[in-house]
Amino acid sequence: MWSDGWSDVVRVLVIGAAAYATLVVLLRLSGKRTLAKLNAFDLVVTVAVGSTLATILLSSEVSYVEGAAALALLVALQFVAALISSRARAARMALKSTPTLLVSHGRFRDDALRRQRVSADEVRQAMRSSGFGDLAGVAAVVLETDGSLSVISTDQRGDGSAMVDVDAVPTVSTRRPRVRDRRTPTTEEDAMSVAGRMLETHPQDLGGVDRGELVACIEACLDCAQACTACADACLREESIAQLTKCIRTNSDCADICAATARVLSRHTGYDANLTAEVLRSCVTGCRACADECGRHAEHHDHCRICADVCRQCERMCDELLTALG
Repeated sequence: MWSDGWSDVVRVLVIGAAAYATLVVLLRLSGKRTLAKLNAFDLVVTVAVGSTLATILLSSEVSYVEGAAALALLVALQFVAALISSRARAARMALKSTPTLLVSHGRFRDDALRRQRVSADEVRQAMRSSGFGDLAGVAAVVLETDGSLSVISTDQRGDGSAMVDVDAVPTVSTRRPRVRDRRTPTTEEDAMSVAGRMLETHPQDLGGVDRGELVACIEACLDCAQACTACADACLREESIAQLTKCIRTNSDCADICAATARVLSRHTGYDANLTAEVLRSCVTGCRACADECGRHAEHHDHCRICADVCRQCERMCDELLTALG
């Protein structure tokens, strides 16, 4: 019951020490990447290596040579898989899943939650674990390839360049590209957008409005107008156009509202605070409706997915400017 004999104990000590030493050598030769838990595949390999080592230690039916060969095979396969996936996109897509955006600018993406079989309560738990008590301060929650949840605050999101490989993050820029005269050298003025340069040269004071927030809102409205126009046009070419009628209409309305909002925000002579506030509220409402409608089709149409995220960005920028205006 307690022991089958000292020979078995001696075997465990001798074979265990030899197997451990072999594993250390294999890991040193293959590098740190072998046991890095960067995705689900890595976790499987790590568990398999541990299971193999345990089998070598405890099973007398497995010889040391067989166990060492099994360890070497696992380490070699992991080495080759990591090498190929780091160089070939097709192999990377086959071995690893794509990170998925579950929350965008404080709003749950219900289609992504259903597709990944993650509940909203589990996402909220991850937010609380990261120190967030309010959805408004969360720019994104990403389900990573290893199954963990990354929570990114609005302040930490920056330009979003670290999220380019995340599923459902728009590949379009949230800033309008500026056209620069290549004949002239780069200057401080050159670093500003067209909206920024025009506001900078306006002879009338902006009345205490933060220039950066105003410029960002104008650019977000122009981006949204373009995205909604393009999305409506793309919907017209889809085979399922009958199911996209409301989406096309909502996109067209949102594009007009955003374009009008950008024009109103660019005017400051005879400024009417109440009128500007009402225009911003209309833009927030329009963008929210368009984001919700496009979000219903995002799983099947990439242009709807991109448009929904751009609309949510515009909604957030208009809401922030509205709060700043008081």
